[in-house]
Amino acid sequence: FDIDIDPGFGEPDHNLSQLLFAAENGGTVELEEDVELPQTLKVRAGKKMTINLAGHTIKYVGTSVGGAIDVYGELEINGDGVIDGGANATVTAIAAMGPDAKVTINGGSYKVGADENGAWNDCIYAYNGGEITIYGGHFESAVASPSGIYTVLNVNNSKPGTITVYGGEFVNYDPATGDDAGTVKSFVAEGYSSIKASEDPAVWEVIRGLAITTEEDVAAVMAEIAQKGGEVVIPESATLNLEGIEPFTIQHPTVITIDGTVENKTEWMITNDSELTLRGKGTYTCPKGIVRNNGVLTIEGGTWETTRNDSGTAFYNNSADAVLTLKGVDLNAAFFAVAGLGTITIEDGSVSSTSSNKYGSWAYAIRAESGCRMTLKDVTVEGVQGAVAAIDGSHVVCDNASVFARNSDASHQDAFYALYAASEGVIEVLSGSYYSDRTPCALASNDDVPENPLGGFILKGGRFSSQPRSASNQPWTPEQGYVYRQTGDATYPYEIVAE
Repeated sequence: FDIDIDPGFGEPDHNLSQLLFAAENGGTVELEEDVELPQTLKVRAGKKMTINLAGHTIKYVGTSVGGAIDVYGELEINGDGVIDGGANATVTAIAAMGPDAKVTINGGSYKVGADENGAWNDCIYAYNGGEITIYGGHFESAVASPSGIYTVLNVNNSKPGTITVYGGEFVNYDPATGDDAGTVKSFVAEGYSSIKASEDPAVWEVIRGLAITTEEDVAAVMAEIAQKGGEVVIPESATLNLEGIEPFTIQHPTVITIDGTVENKTEWMITNDSELTLRGKGTYTCPKGIVRNNGVLTIEGGTWETTRNDSGTAFYNNSADAVLTLKGVDLNAAFFAVAGLGTITIEDGSVSSTSSNKYGSWAYAIRAESGCRMTLKDVTVEGVQGAVAAIDGSHVVCDNASVFARNSDASHQDAFYALYAASEGVIEVLSGSYYSDRTPCALASNDDVPENPLGGFILKGGRFSSQPRSASNQPWTPEQGYVYRQTGDATYPYEIVAE
């Protein structure tokens, strides 16, 4: 390992005695190999030491009371690696031992074995005003106490220190339950939550935000978030039914992470009047109306579903100032998937609608309305009764989009247009693939209202299953400098290329 120590001390040799010397006098240690400690490493009061584990292990191999590191001054631990407090004695991995002790743990793995009698030990321990702050890492104790508690984190009962957790994973122990004697109710920092991340062994993870794991949590947490903003997490282990929960309006910046499963029978459960981010890898299902957006709404990942096939929109941009962004989502709608005005960007992922006139009413998968500015980039869009529409002066840019309009089944010829521009709506195609079971695959129209103006296309690229056409059924002319080229491909016989 390399050691840089405070000025005023000689250049140390690279050996254990000099590591102890650095702990005594302050400095930075970056490990280059595993280290066995025959005695406890003690960081002296008034000195600050930084350890970069750099993928290596520090292990206490002594048999007397102590452990790996006792801190009387300041210690910061960075990097991946292991600090092993040892076993066969009363030991800890890290202990803050007095009022001047301050420990910051940013990463690494920490563990401790049983004492000489096979009884439990504390992994991380704070005594007599010592402060320990944990931002990350993996923590475990090998043996539970007689009451069944694994004292992964603990404080002295009569002279406690403080432990504050902002992150990390804890095996067989929930840091929100505090210490074994009830001296501390919770070690989790305010604004953070502890969630059970896995079973066998049980592992709790501390995350930023308020956790919702049961239906009982939803009403209280969302009422607070709606009024104050903040972060909410629905963990992977949670399955929630929001029936009976009143709709709410986001009024301050909020992040909701959905890694679990959420079902809801209320339309427009969420109205966003502020900044809202929905993210995660979970699933959200409702009849219609996931979010009505009046502010800035960002959806990152996840699976989103609506089930009602006679009306509704999954995500609706509700004002000219509203901004809606979808990134890498899997959105499956029974009617409109995305629609509205303002600014809408859909990037990566997939958006689909099963809407068909066989159900008595129909919708495009995506529709830009009332002057909307929309960009579709690297996304797959699938519809039956139409895939992408621009109406009422809206402008849609398609950049490497894959857009399909297919019949719902073999007995129905219900596919409409992959691209539909009407009433001064414009669809600009830069690249991508556009297919419909219907001919043409793209149509400029007046939305079937004779007095309405026509829509149109700006064609600068793309492959097409048939030539886009005007309302008079004439092939739409590409932009100046671009021409149709016949490809010889049965699925996409036409493409637009630069001259």
